[in-house]
Amino acid sequence: MHRRLRNTLVLTAAVAAASGCGDQQQQLPSAPEYHTITGTSSGCDFTHINQLVNSYFTNPQRQKTVRDLVSAMAAADGVQHFSTTVKSNGFDIMANIAAVVVSTTAGDLAGNSGVGSNLVNHLILCMYDPVAEKESYPTTFPEDFTVALDTSAHGAFAVKPPTNSVTDANADAVLSRPTSAPFSGVGPSTGTWAGALSTNTPARVLLYGRPVTTNPKAYDWKTVPHNASFSPPVVVAVCVNALTATTTLVNEQNVGLLPFVDAPFLVPGTCSETALLDQGSPAMLARRLIRLGASLFGPHALWATALSPGGTGGLTGGIRSEFGPTEIDSVHLQFVQQPTSTKVNTFITSQGGGPVTILATAFSGGVGKTIPNVSIGVAAVNNNGSTVSLGGTTTQITNGSGIATYANLSLNKTGGYKLVTGNSHVGNRPDILVGTAASAKFNIAPK
Repeated sequence: MHRRLRNTLVLTAAVAAASGCGDQQQQLPSAPEYHTITGTSSGCDFTHINQLVNSYFTNPQRQKTVRDLVSAMAAADGVQHFSTTVKSNGFDIMANIAAVVVSTTAGDLAGNSGVGSNLVNHLILCMYDPVAEKESYPTTFPEDFTVALDTSAHGAFAVKPPTNSVTDANADAVLSRPTSAPFSGVGPSTGTWAGALSTNTPARVLLYGRPVTTNPKAYDWKTVPHNASFSPPVVVAVCVNALTATTTLVNEQNVGLLPFVDAPFLVPGTCSETALLDQGSPAMLARRLIRLGASLFGPHALWATALSPGGTGGLTGGIRSEFGPTEIDSVHLQFVQQPTSTKVNTFITSQGGGPVTILATAFSGGVGKTIPNVSIGVAAVNNNGSTVSLGGTTTQITNGSGIATYANLSLNKTGGYKLVTGNSHVGNRPDILVGTAASAKFNIAPK
């Protein structure tokens, strides 16, 4: 059975120092005795959370603020385990952790990111039911938050919305450090964070990340809860100039390529081209000048004038893996569900009776990856190769799995035909070439 410790919160010597005066206020709290987390069944321990709070937060006023939140969280837990109020208090404590990381008043202290990581993991144990809400836990638990919390590392750690209010208007992107020259970021595609999180209870999320050590062009973003959803989707972006890298898309590990969107929160020339780049190096300055010249004098498609410009972003409804740029030179189209013979003025279906479908995959660059947001037009040609009138919605856009679906196509004359593709393009990436495809032959008989 899941064990929860509800004993009275024990105030350690650090608490006395925070509430006292004189020389005591100058003393740094000693490190807590770690309670090893062995998994999701380790149990919620508010006493240990308080000990970790006393060790992590060095400012007496901040200590008191967070201890009050721990008390409120424990009181709410006494009414109902894992309630929305318990979760909200947990997010409030995480937001205070994020605040001291930004101000470098705790996260930069030697070894303190390990204390912070332990604190976040203990909060998660109290926020989410390990059985009923197991999908809310990180894939590997306890999670290692040390890079996310270490101000000397290029991690990221932020709670959105930062306050316990669904009316919070904050729409700022979460950026990797250093925020003056970030490599990657996450932001709402439209509206606010509260709006994007409206399907979650509570409508809040912890976003954290770290560079991918094996790939300097990728960044590992995750959320608490792990299964947080975003509707409308959010933008995950990397520092690749959307105006000059006109055939680049963002790839999400274990998901695939994402629909392109401009990311104005990553400014070319000031953001970092790799997750671990030295921003002050002469090579970096030279690359900035080259890119600036290309953006000023290089030719661009007319659609580019609508961009900010910004970094290269992709739309996603969930964040739980690595993100990085992938160059896609061209797209291969293939009829997956072929049209079958039918009668005049009836819908053209596949052999299984369902709609006709076309799959879009990368042909050059990222070979085999499915391509979303590809607008594909279809037409009908007869046995002589002449185009004939085709009824229905003849242009469809591929979904997240790279599939375009045609459900109401029809022909009003008998004969033999093929469907062919044309006028196809990748949304806002017109420089990615899209090939053509033809279906198998089918016949239209009298009704």
